[in-house]
Amino acid sequence: DRTALKRLAEELQLSGTLTVRSSIDGVVLERMATLGQRLNALDPLYRIGRLKPLWLEIHVPLERLSQIATGSTVRVVEPAVKGKVITIGRMVHGADQGVLVRAEVNAGAERLHPGQFIEVELASGRAERNYRIPLGALVRQGGKTWVFVARETGFLAMPVTIRAEESNAVVVSADLQPGDQVVMAGTAALKAAWLEGAE
Repeated sequence: DRTALKRLAEELQLSGTLTVRSSIDGVVLERMATLGQRLNALDPLYRIGRLKPLWLEIHVPLERLSQIATGSTVRVVEPAVKGKVITIGRMVHGADQGVLVRAEVNAGAERLHPGQFIEVELASGRAERNYRIPLGALVRQGGKTWVFVARETGFLAMPVTIRAEESNAVVVSADLQPGDQVVMAGTAALKAAWLEGAE
């Protein structure tokens, strides 16, 4: 509190209490200092959270990832609250092979609590298949990502959408058919031939 600090500077007398005000409106999530503890100027006293809007962190299985997009509706089962997907992660978690999706809740956010485990339903769109392929199979051209698929007459460049990234592989969604063979090596030579043919 600036008034208390000003009074302290003017009177040079320590008081047993000092009012501390947060610079934001929010809710106290955690007390980080204890009574009688010696504090430095930058030591945190409380952790304060602004709970509206509230973010949900959802681990989505890879097979469901292609069915959601930014703006998709998320429904919390209990309590009944709705939100919208705001970001879709790119990294695959090793423990559950899922991808982190964040959703934002505005209306009804006060009915949820930080750290609470909840069950959510994701609004499904058109289902696509996801495939895990090596990084070397990808070709980037014209701001898009492609793979080469073997055909009887040669190789077909097929656009793909990257859904998640791992250390040496990516998960992509693509319009591949059963039995399609994706070229895993030698893509640089194929890309050169492809671009030559496009000229």
